[in-house]
Amino acid sequence: MFISRELRKKNIAEYLLYMWQVEDIVRAYGCSLSRIRREYISQFDYTDEQKEEMTDWYGDLVRMMNQEGCREGGHLQINRVVMMQLEELNAQLLASAKFPFYNSEYYRVLPYIVELRSRGKDKSESEVLANRYNYSRTAADLVPAKWGKNAEWEGGLYLMYGLDVPTQSKEKVVNLWSPAFHVGYRLIHAFTKSYKIGLGVEYALGNFNYPADKSNRLDQLYNINQNGIGKKQYRHNEFAFELFQRVRITPTGGLVANGIHWDLGLYGSLGWDKYGVRYDTYNYASSARIDIRGPHNLDNNLFNWGFTTRLTYDWIGIYARYRMTDLILGDEKIDVISPTAFHLYLPRLEVGLQICF
Repeated sequence: MFISRELRKKNIAEYLLYMWQVEDIVRAYGCSLSRIRREYISQFDYTDEQKEEMTDWYGDLVRMMNQEGCREGGHLQINRVVMMQLEELNAQLLASAKFPFYNSEYYRVLPYIVELRSRGKDKSESEVLANRYNYSRTAADLVPAKWGKNAEWEGGLYLMYGLDVPTQSKEKVVNLWSPAFHVGYRLIHAFTKSYKIGLGVEYALGNFNYPADKSNRLDQLYNINQNGIGKKQYRHNEFAFELFQRVRITPTGGLVANGIHWDLGLYGSLGWDKYGVRYDTYNYASSARIDIRGPHNLDNNLFNWGFTTRLTYDWIGIYARYRMTDLILGDEKIDVISPTAFHLYLPRLEVGLQICF
């Protein structure tokens, strides 16, 4: 109501478009004044007196829409009168020689007006343009704001904790409980409130735990004493970069109003490795540990790449990460008879939980 007063003084076309939107608001609440007061007017930071005045104004609109049969569609008589005034002004401007620019612009867009008019039910050229502009304003609501929630640019820290899961029979030499940790930062650019593109950078640590009671190829390469071993672990550290797209399923929801969104991306990483063996008892010592950093007998893949996907509600979600490359390959010169024995076949799939800040 207060907005309509100002628009009527400053811009009659904007006023008409605003009133059409008000008509849609009334229809959205089923032309029920009690719902409008309870669910719509109550949201505004107005005084009680202003809210009462606003309620009376919407009450008059509800009454007129019921009387004029505009509950399902159409426009109120008061708004049709404004449209007639705009049509008269359009005719006057076209007939006048004082506004050549208006005439040239009118005839430039006239073919489009005729085409739009043939598609719809609008009776006049002015109504065609007004409706088209009104729809474009509605579509513009999908464009994100520059700052704040659902902004054009946003960023945040995240933590991920997951498990490396074997997906092939040759990968089952790794224990199921092989945790991975990630910490990183994502920068996201929104093209609309529903679709975004993001770039992420992170540090990740993957712990591949091997059965302590079984000898593997690394043990054989480095003559690891198998007596008294409590834990065997292959650690892969990496810095990773990710490019992803985000689809927002629900616009809001949750404690920080982030709603539900789904990410799908591609990542690449640079890494380094370490193989560690912990002894519960070692000769006369109560415990001991052996670390082999970057096993030189093996051809380590420094660069790896794969796919990521995440489904997040508000600040918590689930993720999956699938590596397309082998972390470590065998050196065929060590054993020409059975070169595949050198492949460690570390699991490629990782699944877990994510927390966003």
